[in-house]
Amino acid sequence: MKDRSPGNQPPSPQHAELGRFLAAQRAHVTPAQVGLPDTGVRRTPGLRREEVALLAGVSVSWYTWIEQGRAENVSGEVLDSIARTLRLDESQRVYVRQLAGVEASCTTRQEITDPDPFRPFDDDWGPDPAGLTATTAATG
Repeated sequence: MKDRSPGNQPPSPQHAELGRFLAAQRAHVTPAQVGLPDTGVRRTPGLRREEVALLAGVSVSWYTWIEQGRAENVSGEVLDSIARTLRLDESQRVYVRQLAGVEASCTTRQEITDPDPFRPFDDDWGPDPAGLTATTAATG
């Protein structure tokens, strides 16, 4: 009888791409960016798999399987945690979810980092932006 465990199956094209994408993104994040100490020279750039797993709150073996394209039932919560760890933007987070076959709608709010487009509104508020006007209605 053949062993049908996920570890012995070739990865699907989507899961293989997910693994390649995560590995590429992992190479772009330095330990200092995620608050880890600099431990000197590294053989490869970026974070180690162990560091991503630790920061994302998953086991090293599970993250390794995901990156190797062997994990077929990854939850959206795990993918979002990995996305936060790797500092992915919203479109990259959705892409990761799509590759994994998980519902991929935009659900997170993005922080507004450039307040300049709102400055004309802010400048026109005056000294009392929450002022109320009282009116008296005649009742008869």
